[in-house]
Amino acid sequence: MSGDAPADAPDGFALPRQVLSLLDGFGKPWWVAGGWAVDLFVGRPTRPHKDIEIALFRNDQSALQEHLGEWNLRKVVDHRLVPWLPGELLTLPVHEIHGRGPEGQALEILLNEDRPGHWVFRRDPSITRPAKLISARSAEGCRSCGRRSSCRTRAGTRARTTTPTSSGRRHCSTRRAAFGL
Repeated sequence: MSGDAPADAPDGFALPRQVLSLLDGFGKPWWVAGGWAVDLFVGRPTRPHKDIEIALFRNDQSALQEHLGEWNLRKVVDHRLVPWLPGELLTLPVHEIHGRGPEGQALEILLNEDRPGHWVFRRDPSITRPAKLISARSAEGCRSCGRRSSCRTRAGTRARTTTPTSSGRRHCSTRRAAFGL
């Protein structure tokens, strides 16, 4: 799924609702990740979004691939998109999948590590959280990363890959204010 929420969605949450509908019947845990997770957590869009990410446990990748059977799914390997073959099990370091639906919908999928009952932070396996605490259900009915999981992912990505732009600093300060940080 990609793009900003359509104008006919007064609350701005059309895109997360489309994902909720897409994953209806997918029987494994999943949650909205990235910027949309923050927005769902605070109950309002904090910035425009170009896409939407979902996260799920790596062990559930086959079930997702089956659920999205008509989608064109590509894994990210060495910064390149290559086909994710049916039945192929993705192992680290591969953790990112890009999907394109039959109607042109775009979705980014992030595979998360886990140990029995616990989410494991991919960049530092010593950081874990009880799996039941990493997501919360928003008023819109979408599961999204909890405050700490989302902040850890966003902070880890920003710190390692970019120098924040004025736009990035503005988004971060909006989120910090929304979280009371």
